[in-house]
Amino acid sequence: MQILKNKYVIGFVVLVLLLALIDWMIFGRSPVKELNTVKEVVGQTIEQATTANQNYASATVQSAGDQKQKTIENFNKLDSSAFANWLNAEAKSMNDFNVNAEALTQKYNQITQQMTRGQFAELAKVVQSDEVNANKKILSAYLLAYAGYESLSDLSKTITSPLNVKGNPNEPHSSAEVEQTRERAMRVLLIDRFFNLAKGSNKSEAENAKQELQKLISSISDLYLKNYAQSKFNELSK
Repeated sequence: MQILKNKYVIGFVVLVLLLALIDWMIFGRSPVKELNTVKEVVGQTIEQATTANQNYASATVQSAGDQKQKTIENFNKLDSSAFANWLNAEAKSMNDFNVNAEALTQKYNQITQQMTRGQFAELAKVVQSDEVNANKKILSAYLLAYAGYESLSDLSKTITSPLNVKGNPNEPHSSAEVEQTRERAMRVLLIDRFFNLAKGSNKSEAENAKQELQKLISSISDLYLKNYAQSKFNELSK
């Protein structure tokens, strides 16, 4: 599958596998059951997030394709209302199938390179919120994972924000357990972004990212995420 060539998706899958292993060691849950939950709820959806939106991947008419390219080239000029409409449309299209994954990945690369500080901040708000649209939250986390050094505060606030889980997540096969898995997976994606920034070529900014990662560890209340963040910081310190 083309999607397996996408390094961002591969990285996300690896992180999910690590989540399952940590969950097994800390909480005694079966990693097999956890992975099945992630596959059903997060895995398929995040794959759709990077392979969806056929209208953008391959235009059926040239005029429509030109308009879409124009939107991408001027993405940083979208006002807050237009940006919100775009995000809602993208989230809705995550249920589409049979699209060009490579073209969609390229589109997201182009868009996130143009995103403003304010647009990344809006994505952070969505991930932190109790937004009921799971597609919108997952896509927001995926795009936020492209954020740069100037968005460290948004990454930190999102990682340390409370998990939006309704009910008892310790109840097997419950909707609360599914929500907890999804909420953790999104934040793991952002912790990994912190880790990558801390390994960047700009030594000063990389060191700042490393220090910020160390600071936020003490602010993470979820033991699952705290242990993962600590493991990534330890890796940086080797």
